[in-house]
Amino acid sequence: MVREKRLERSRALPSTGERIGIVGGGIAGLTAARALRASGAARVIVFEREADVGGKCCTVRIADRDYELGAAIISPLYTHVRRLMHATSTSWSPVASIAYVSPNGAIQSYVIPPGMDRHFVSFGAESARCLAEMLRARALWRPGFAHLADDLHVPFETWAEHRGYRELADIVRPWFTGFGYGYLEEMPAAYVLKYMTVWGFPFAQLPGVGVRGLCARVARELDDVRTGTEVRRIVRGDDGVMLETSAGRVELDRVVLACPLDDALAFLDATDEERALFQRIRTIDFRVVAASVSGLPARPFTFCVPNMHRSGAGEPVFWYRRWPDRDVETFYVIEDGSPSLDRTAKRVEDAVRRLGGRTHEIHDVRAWRYFPHVDGAAIEEGFYARLESLQGVNRTFYAGELLSFPTLETVTSYSFDLVRRHVAARARGHHAARWT
Repeated sequence: MVREKRLERSRALPSTGERIGIVGGGIAGLTAARALRASGAARVIVFEREADVGGKCCTVRIADRDYELGAAIISPLYTHVRRLMHATSTSWSPVASIAYVSPNGAIQSYVIPPGMDRHFVSFGAESARCLAEMLRARALWRPGFAHLADDLHVPFETWAEHRGYRELADIVRPWFTGFGYGYLEEMPAAYVLKYMTVWGFPFAQLPGVGVRGLCARVARELDDVRTGTEVRRIVRGDDGVMLETSAGRVELDRVVLACPLDDALAFLDATDEERALFQRIRTIDFRVVAASVSGLPARPFTFCVPNMHRSGAGEPVFWYRRWPDRDVETFYVIEDGSPSLDRTAKRVEDAVRRLGGRTHEIHDVRAWRYFPHVDGAAIEEGFYARLESLQGVNRTFYAGELLSFPTLETVTSYSFDLVRRHVAARARGHHAARWT
């Protein structure tokens, strides 16, 4: 049994404001807590069931180096994340080298996927037209999905083809599917376009402490973070919110659910509307295998182009070599059918062998319930507008990947915006103070 661990601070809790509990110590919950603390609007308690904060920001130690098994990179457009990094003295380094596995099995370095160089001019024209269309859609750049255009429920591939963006779709595909977000022929355009708002070069990594280390530094700024604490029951009423946890009962004024909302149905006194919405949530079975290999080009990023459609499910779509002087690669796989972790590792070994390499040791295998989302029908029926309309109702707020898209930037910006728009204002009884 994991014992409760509190990250105590010498600074006292604010003496004014409401008491707000945040369920979930991932980047969404931590940044919401940080924004609330900065606003001075509330006393905040973060509850995290795992022994460490971070959630899918999962940095692990293998031999003498740290490796990322979850969130790994940032782009120049991650403005909120970079502010957090600056505030917590977290360093970064650029990642410039990219390779692609072509359909014939060759691994070559390209800026764009193999074969696309013949269409560079048309790709450039499509990119310019698409960017202009995105810039006109101001709601696309706001946190969340509630105000997006009605036609974005269709699969991105369909949306792009109708607008003449076929070459652009082929460029985006490795970066979307390779990072575990599903297939362009299936995923609603709303998700792909939201991702494209924070997609930019050059990418960077956090070589010092890793992404989990960034989360830990944010947590250390907070006054009350309770790791190893499982929330077992939430009861909401006119006078407040009661959390029953593995460490005892806690009385609150309001609660922020920054955890998987479909999981929250197991402990939340859910309303009919919450239950109807949360039951529509879907996730992707995204696996990561950390292995020592030889015989593959030592590139930071390698995308396996042949596996970017559902026919490639169960095969590696991307691998990441964090340290060029070490032989550890992390391979990422979109699974289908929930095979065992051993089966996933074996298919990675087989793929390495087909590419002319050799696997020496499997260090770690993880399965993530990744990218909470809904299908196009739910988006068309107003899923996000309905969910956003619940913000603040029944003393409850919602944050996290489902409402924002699962990148560090979109999740972080949504949490800050949520506090600015809703939580702090209600806690203090007037408009929230400006946060930075």
